[in-house]
Amino acid sequence: MNKAKTVIIVWSVLLVQVLAGTEAQARFYPDARVSLKGLPGVFLVVEDITPQAERDGLTRRLIRGDVAARLGRAGVKLLSRAQWVRTPGRPMLSVIVAAYKSKFGFYGVYLSVRLRQVTLLQRDPAVATATATWSSDFLVVVRSGQLSNIRRKLTELIDHFIQAYWAVNPRRQ
Repeated sequence: MNKAKTVIIVWSVLLVQVLAGTEAQARFYPDARVSLKGLPGVFLVVEDITPQAERDGLTRRLIRGDVAARLGRAGVKLLSRAQWVRTPGRPMLSVIVAAYKSKFGFYGVYLSVRLRQVTLLQRDPAVATATATWSSDFLVVVRSGQLSNIRRKLTELIDHFIQAYWAVNPRRQ
């Protein structure tokens, strides 16, 4: 078997494991949407993207622009840093695009959209910690020339967040 096929098989197995893990997580937390109820908006953070992916056109600036525009069109308020610091729970929408290029010209890409907020431990309410209370993840392998397609998949993950947000935060008439 050639090396390119081996890489594809390995990434496919990883994808199955991630999807199985997400399904298992859903059984323990059947409706994470409730953690979004009452949020006045979110502070958007796009994590660093690998230099190689940036050179190949998948930039942090593009990702941030795509996500901010999508949230804005959907009516989800983006909080400034000053607003975020004053907002109970400090809701932060964290976007992770981890794209790693193989020597065969393929990218293994892990996408994650997570709503993180300050929560209290049930066993000790004096302990507050930032925790992901809602997330949507995706793992894919693409050719270098198809890296821009990742932005479309990320849009789908953002749409999942938007749907979950509005499901528990009905719009006022």
